[in-house]
Amino acid sequence: MAKGSKKIALFFVAFLFLATPNFNIIDLLPDFFAYFLLARLFRDSREIVPHFEEAHAAFIRLFYLTLAKLPALVVMFFNMYSGRDIVPLFTLVFTVIEGILLFNAINHASEG
Repeated sequence: MAKGSKKIALFFVAFLFLATPNFNIIDLLPDFFAYFLLARLFRDSREIVPHFEEAHAAFIRLFYLTLAKLPALVVMFFNMYSGRDIVPLFTLVFTVIEGILLFNAINHASEG
């Protein structure tokens, strides 16, 4: 398989992982795999295109943020006895932070 077609296949797999819907904070195909793949793809070109360095860093931050959803999910389930208000709170917080980081990543990736 040629190197270019391998990158296109990895972009497609990353898109597939990102395109699946998540229910509250639970994602069937975790987004952190997609962000890891995208960071890996941008790592190769970050010395050639300066904006790809920032895109790579943003995808790494997104990887860690979505990976942090797993312990947050455990905390959310253990605090369900006090009310179900924690579910929209965690969902809102993670969605806002992920949206800000994703805007930054897309902005730098498209400038390159």
